[in-house]
Amino acid sequence: MPCGKARHGSSGKRRRLGKLTKEGNSWLRYLWTEATLHAAVKDPELKRFYWRKLVQKGMGKARVATARKLGIRLWIMLRDEIDYEEFCRRKRLPQKGKTHAGMPDYNSGPARAVTGSTE
Repeated sequence: MPCGKARHGSSGKRRRLGKLTKEGNSWLRYLWTEATLHAAVKDPELKRFYWRKLVQKGMGKARVATARKLGIRLWIMLRDEIDYEEFCRRKRLPQKGKTHAGMPDYNSGPARAVTGSTE
């Protein structure tokens, strides 16, 4: 990333990028967060995310978190060579592949204690 390095950790086929750092061009970082605020006005999902983080973490962290989210979207759009409408359409499609921790592949209902007996 040109305005800040992102740490990453890998596990198998999945790669996790970490937080944005303050390394890199501070002017570009500033412009990126400003662009994020304008994008949040146009995109309802980004707006909801920004306001949720604003309440939880405060203005500075909310801006950076939303900028990171926008950066990930931009990276996916560049990687897949798609426009924003196609990106939004793909997000509405059901995801393929295995479920991840905390995301059951079926509606399991309320949580129940797991016991060794089968009744």
